[in-house]
This record gives sequence, structure tokens and C-alpha cells, in this order.
Amino acid sequence: MYVWFDALTSYISTLGWPETGGFEKYWEQIGAEKREVVQYCGKDNLLQQSAIWQGMLLAAGLPNTSNIIIDGFIISGGQKMSKSIGNVINPFDIIEMFKELTDCPEDVLRFILLHEVPSFEDGDLTVEAIKIAYTAYLANGIGNLTSRIMKMATSYNVTLSVENFEKKYFLNNPELSIKKVLSESLNVFDTNLGIKGIFLFLNNLDKVIQEKEPYKLIKTDENKAKEIVEFLLYNLYITSLSLGIFLPSTSTKILECIRENKMPEKPLFNRLP
Repeated sequence: MYVWFDALTSYISTLGWPETGGFEKYWEQIGAEKREVVQYCGKDNLLQQSAIWQGMLLAAGLPNTSNIIIDGFIISGGQKMSKSIGNVINPFDIIEMFKELTDCPEDVLRFILLHEVPSFEDGDLTVEAIKIAYTAYLANGIGNLTSRIMKMATSYNVTLSVENFEKKYFLNNPELSIKKVLSESLNVFDTNLGIKGIFLFLNNLDKVIQEKEPYKLIKTDENKAKEIVEFLLYNLYITSLSLGIFLPSTSTKILECIRENKMPEKPLFNRLP
């Protein structure tokens, strides 16, 4: 039991407690402004985090945490990761695996952990599953979509004015507002649902290209084709802003292309050999 008293105190001692300063900024209530303290822990720590630690806070006369988010485990091939089994996946190995294919290998790792692992349940990862997800959602997904849209925008001289973008809705449907999706998911700490919502919107943009075919329409109705490309450019911009929460480097590169009206210097995510 004493081990937990030593370990759990680090939540507040790392903020400077019992001295004044950082601790009050992040934990205590200041005037009428109440701090919301969110605590993450694995499901095997439920008793210690939700009972013992909260009792320690009460005994010390300190505010309890506001939310306790319980994570599942990351398993591999249906089994707990184990060196003896040989199914351990090192996160640094994932970065190393993709660093020759993209300038954003850390974002690949972020994507895998956010998109392929449930927020509250166990997630099963294998090297093969990671490669499949990379190909489907990054190389053939957002990477290819960005190149297609920017190719049309630069070729047809379509630029984006974002001064009034807050007045528009994603895909012209207020019920599909990207802000609505993110708000609903992140308010309940479901990052998996949030990033999946963003990639669903990106998939919808790809469908617009397939259905409207602006690359063909440009030959017969230039104004209409440019209007479609502007629509695609605008929605890529809005989506990329939101993507910055999850994949900051990727978001920055896409926004740079849109603002400077240029193609990516190289594919955001090259295909696996």
C-alpha cells in the first residue's frame, strides 16, 4: 500500500506541491475559475486511481480530480505483448519504419495510436495491421487527396480566401460541421471517434472528386470546375485546421500548401515499397 502513496503523490509533486506556484495553476481553484483536472490511467489501476488516490487528496484537503479516464491495453495478435512471444511493438520502431517514406514519421505513430486503438477498450496492433492502416488512410488517403486537390488548384489558378470561412459549413451541411464532430467526441475524451470523424470527412471529399470530376469539367465548363475546386480547397483547409489537434506536422504542411497555393514538394506519405 505504501508504494502507491509514494507513486500517486507524483501527480501533484511534479507540479510543485506542497510549494505554491505551478500546483495552484493547474490543480487548485483560483477565484471563481475552477480547474478541471483530467486523470488518465490503465484499467489495471482502477482501484488505486479512483479510490486510494482520491482518498489521499481528501485527507490532504485538496480538490479531487474532475475526470478519471480509463484506458484499455494495447495487445498484439490477440495476446498481451511479451518478449518471450516476440510480439512486442516498439513505438520508436514504427517511427523508424516510416521515416524514409514521410517527413512526418511521428505523425504516423500518432495516427496509429489514435485511429487504430479505441479510446477506452483494448486495441490490437500488429506490424501488418499498421502497414495496412498507413496505406489506406495516409498514403492513399490524406496524402493522395492533398496532392489531387492542390494539383487542380495550381493548374486552374484557384486560390482560397478564408476570411469568411466560419460562415460556411463542411460539405454545405450544418449537421456535418467538423467542429460539431470534434466537440462531441473530445468533450467525452474520445480521441478515436474524433480522428475517425476527420478521416470520414476526407473520404467524403474524395467522393466529391469522383462524382463531380472537375478535371474533366474544366474542358467544358471552366467556371463550374473552378467552383468545385474552390469548394474542395476550402473543405481541405477546414479539415486540416482540425487535424492539427492530432497530426500537427501533417496539418502544418497541408495548410502551407493551401496558403501558398502550391503542390507538396513531395508526397506527404509515400507508398510502401
